Amino acid sequence: MSKDEKKGIQARRFLRIEDISFPIEYKLKDSKNQKFKKAKAETIGEGGLMLLLPELLSLSTNLSLKIFIPKSFLPSSEELVAINAEATVVWTESQKTTDKDGIRHGVSFTKISLDDFTPLRNFILLTSWMKESYQDEQNTPPPFIS
Repeated sequence: MSKDEKKGIQARRFLRIEDISFPIEYKLKDSKNQKFKKAKAETIGEGGLMLLLPELLSLSTNLSLKIFIPKSFLPSSEELVAINAEATVVWTESQKTTDKDGIRHGVSFTKISLDDFTPLRNFILLTSWMKESYQDEQNTPPPFIS
């Protein structure tokens, strides 16, 4: 395991951050009357997310997503900004995880506007830098990283 992998930062095709939790909403892409359901993401990357969903979805299921990330990293800021994206389920776990409240799903982005991708990418880059800096200096992550 590399130094970065120990910090929850993985070098892959797309930068991604693990061990982070934030709210999302999802619905089946082709379902016009379906309301968005609440869930959470525990891994975020430029190419997709690892989601904890209350239901098991089939591979290749197309989703519409609202990803809620902090608008600011100021300690007093609790305001979230919604990132809209479309994604496809690329892997699932067939059973509920024992320590979490949902079934893990890996989703790959299929459509995201530049206006939505830019703050998402900035969040990933800044979080990666902050996580690395805090762990190097204090051996503890920032409060928003679990």
